[in-house]
Amino acid sequence: LEKSEQKYGGDDSYGVRFGIKSLDDKIGSVDAGHFCIIAGREGSGKSTLAQILAFTNMFRYGKSGLFISAEMDKETLMARLLSAYSQIPFKNIQRGEIYDGMFEQIADSKGVIDELKLIIEEKQMPTLSEIRSYIRKAKRKYPDLGFVIVDYIGLIKDPSQKDRRLEMDSVSRNLKAMGKEFDVPMIVLAQLNRENVKVAREPRSSDLKES
Repeated sequence: LEKSEQKYGGDDSYGVRFGIKSLDDKIGSVDAGHFCIIAGREGSGKSTLAQILAFTNMFRYGKSGLFISAEMDKETLMARLLSAYSQIPFKNIQRGEIYDGMFEQIADSKGVIDELKLIIEEKQMPTLSEIRSYIRKAKRKYPDLGFVIVDYIGLIKDPSQKDRRLEMDSVSRNLKAMGKEFDVPMIVLAQLNRENVKVAREPRSSDLKES
């Protein structure tokens, strides 16, 4: 009923969406408390898809977000944001190859990006308690926190578990519980396991095992 009232009132921002029509038509929105996994092989664009979700919901709907990056450093993530908004190729920004006309685009884009309600936490191999602390801190700053992105699940540690499979089970359960606890969409990236990389076929849910 809430979704229907918002939609017919002209507010189509319930939950978060990826901003890709074919994908949004297939899965709908990722709502508060939901646990969404973006899984793929290494280099298949998982981070890019997560960034598209962040861009769409911050730019189009003015949502706030938390990006917990265990892999990509903050400077690279901000450069990708700048590239996406300014439409200047990422490699130009990354290498400092900025020519006439680009300076104004970058300055204008930076002004817009500086106003985004985005928190980036950069930590190699964070623990579950650290992630919970990041979300709690973000909720204090933005009580209506729109989404949490974790990149990626294979780099999160649970010191209480020695077996890798049990550790991944624990990490998954806890991240899902955090989404419900903080009432926020939880978007988590995952790499498929090595068995999928060896074969040329579409991914299956079993390819997430121990990944």
